[in-house]
Amino acid sequence: MTHDEFEFMEEPVAHHSDVDKADVWTILSVEDNPAYQQSLNFALSDLRYRGKKLQVLNANSRTSAATMISQHPEICIILLDVVMEEDDSGLRLVNTIREVLGNKMVRIVLLTGQPGMAPRQNIMEDYDIDDYWVKSKLNKENLQTIVYSNIRTWLHLRMLDEAQRGLQLIIEASQQLDQCRELPVFSDHVLATLGGLIGAAEGGIICARQSEQDEYTTGKILAASGKFSKLKKQQLDAIEPELHAQFEQLWQAKQHIFEDNRSLLYFPSTEFTGEAYLCMVCSEKPLTDQQIYMLQIFSENVQSNFKNIALFNRLSELAYMDPLLGVFNRNRLQRELNVLSSRHWYASELIVCSLEDFPSLYLTFGRDFINRCVSAVYTMLSDNLPGLMISARIGQDRLALLTNNTISIELPEQLSFQAVPVDGIDHRLPLRFGVVRLSSVSINNGEAAIHAAEHALELARKLNQTTYYFDSEVEQHAAQRVTQLTKLRQAIANRDFHIALQPKIEFATNKLAGFEALARWTDSEGKMNPPDQFIGLAEQAGIIELLDIQIVELAFAAIIRLQQEGINVPVAINVSIRDLASKHYVEQLKQFPQKFDVSPTFIELEITETEAMKHYDQFIKVLSELKNLGYRVAIDDFGTGYSSLAHITELPAEVLKIDGSFVRNIGKTNSANHVIEMIMRLGNRFNFEVVAEGVETEEQKQLLREMGCHIGQGYLFARPMPLDDVIKWSKTNT
Repeated sequence: MTHDEFEFMEEPVAHHSDVDKADVWTILSVEDNPAYQQSLNFALSDLRYRGKKLQVLNANSRTSAATMISQHPEICIILLDVVMEEDDSGLRLVNTIREVLGNKMVRIVLLTGQPGMAPRQNIMEDYDIDDYWVKSKLNKENLQTIVYSNIRTWLHLRMLDEAQRGLQLIIEASQQLDQCRELPVFSDHVLATLGGLIGAAEGGIICARQSEQDEYTTGKILAASGKFSKLKKQQLDAIEPELHAQFEQLWQAKQHIFEDNRSLLYFPSTEFTGEAYLCMVCSEKPLTDQQIYMLQIFSENVQSNFKNIALFNRLSELAYMDPLLGVFNRNRLQRELNVLSSRHWYASELIVCSLEDFPSLYLTFGRDFINRCVSAVYTMLSDNLPGLMISARIGQDRLALLTNNTISIELPEQLSFQAVPVDGIDHRLPLRFGVVRLSSVSINNGEAAIHAAEHALELARKLNQTTYYFDSEVEQHAAQRVTQLTKLRQAIANRDFHIALQPKIEFATNKLAGFEALARWTDSEGKMNPPDQFIGLAEQAGIIELLDIQIVELAFAAIIRLQQEGINVPVAINVSIRDLASKHYVEQLKQFPQKFDVSPTFIELEITETEAMKHYDQFIKVLSELKNLGYRVAIDDFGTGYSSLAHITELPAEVLKIDGSFVRNIGKTNSANHVIEMIMRLGNRFNFEVVAEGVETEEQKQLLREMGCHIGQGYLFARPMPLDDVIKWSKTNT
């Protein structure tokens, strides 16, 4: 086999390696026999591969060889004697090279003068050894073949390793570049990666931006490295003529240009910004085909990233700025709060201002006028709030302002009455404020800070105040509500509710007249939750219908059980105006009698007087339909609302329930006596059954009887009880 057979096309080799600097192939001979070592050196002395001589290093022990290998990473072949100071010294050195030094590329050729010491097959299987020769069979021709073939293999491994490292660099760089949103930072990352791909430590790289619409010379250098570092931020027309001409060539070509010691890269993003980005990469040595290929791969990623940044910057204007006022929007305000320094966080207040009655103003005056009002309010607040740091519009009718001072309690009150000029006319617009000191909120939690200020605003509205100051108790209360609501939703999903039944008793005979079903909830921790809390929460969360349907089902099931025990009386359930507004709820009421095989006459629907009168026209039809099906209808808490006599007489109701507040004061105040007497006259005149709620004493019972009331419920008779207890109670107390 001749030298010519091993002449291969040029392979890329890292320019910064010692191999290129020495211009030789480095081989290490590890042999403890000086005579054989000398013969090897002589046989290798006149060999060349691809124009390079062989440099042979010598070691005579495992220890000296390991030291030499660690100092010379350019070694491509090791000719290794198996037996030296010890029988397994060679094999132990192989283990050191592969496992300790981690050198997987160097080619190891094992030489032995004693073939029986280590069977060839076992050696090749157990150790990462590339060739195996008996010294007595190794002549010059064989040695030449071994050297040439292993250098070629080593070169391919180096090429693959360089390609792998290049691709890994591209992948890691692409991941970093994907996170860059600022063009200067992105340009610096691009330059650093390009330098890593071609080893441009002694060269230089320039990245410039040029508008497609303008003359070429208007461009500006964004980033520069190496020998070009001083050019950063200069205009293209200010750089030296040779570089200027090269950039102009790229500008005219509008495509990548690869030459010996330089590469010109062109990245257009005209569809987003009308600009192009130009890169010049200069190296001390000509680029290899592989380096150019890596540049082309990386350039594809950079092209996408340049477009992404241009698109991101365009979208950022839409995503983070309010087009009307030119200030931050809610998203940007949250980001700014997230990165606010701790010093500013603990010293600042966030103020949210709402333009009240916005819907009615919008419908009356139109969008353009309202926008001018918002602009005028913003200007007024900006002029009058001390230490203003950040302004934002976080809703159509809502502004947020961050100040680095504690504002006085009186200031929002004063600003709420200050006139603002709109279209040359002073207007006193209704303003309301929520204020939160950021120190009362978790640091750098912008979302929580905005939520706290808006929660304070809602509390100001609920309490009919101009301003409300958020505090930690408000936050704790809000957190508890969120937790309770989560538990409530889960309880409804798990059908964890049950009912307690409170008896209604005929005064004269002590006979059972019916029950009222009351919702009860014991959570997973065994805690009894008060109905006045979870019912209100369900109403606010819009899930009261789901809860009320379950209570109706439980009431029907309770009637079945009661009737099985011989207790045939109606059960009253509370119905809200939201229930009656729900087609689904009403449809369920219509289907339940057949589903449970229970007559609807055993179900009494209680609706409060206030709701019945407030929504009279809307729901009289629904109540009439349900009454025609057989349901009884009762007006609960009667006497606390403002009933129209005409409406009362036309309501499809059969029962009036005297509110417990009047029963508690019967015989104590004339007003309570008069109201109860009026209700009794109304009941007698229009044939309503009248039931008194909250009867707790014999005296109250007796006074009610004297006024003509014959049925009542309250602690005097029994507290609300579970179904099993109700059955026992009914059999012994009525």
